[in-house]
Amino acid sequence: MRRSTSTTTVSSSSHHTSTNTTLSIPPPTNNMSNPGNVIGGHKANLNNPNTSDEAKQHSKEVLQEIENGGAVPTSSSSSGNGDKNPNNVAGGLKATLSNPNVSDEAKESAKERLEDM
Repeated sequence: MRRSTSTTTVSSSSHHTSTNTTLSIPPPTNNMSNPGNVIGGHKANLNNPNTSDEAKQHSKEVLQEIENGGAVPTSSSSSGNGDKNPNNVAGGLKATLSNPNVSDEAKESAKERLEDM
């Protein structure tokens, strides 16, 4: 399999100064987020007036780490650890049972999983 890398420019500005840094980003694999999208999300967060100062500081730190050659974080701590909210899981299984577009086999599986909870 041929692997390629893409290049993204990270810009950070403070008042009247602007800094551009070009980063080499590895291609995404099936189990990780697209690194370019991760960087883009952090850049957007810095310019979003509706995000908290803490969130902006976190995004700034992540972008600085990437600029210094660090790895691009590709999963959040909440989704990366595999823990799921049992109430949300149960709600999804119940929705499966009442969805007319779901097969009988899937409904049976959902019913069994609900009984095991």
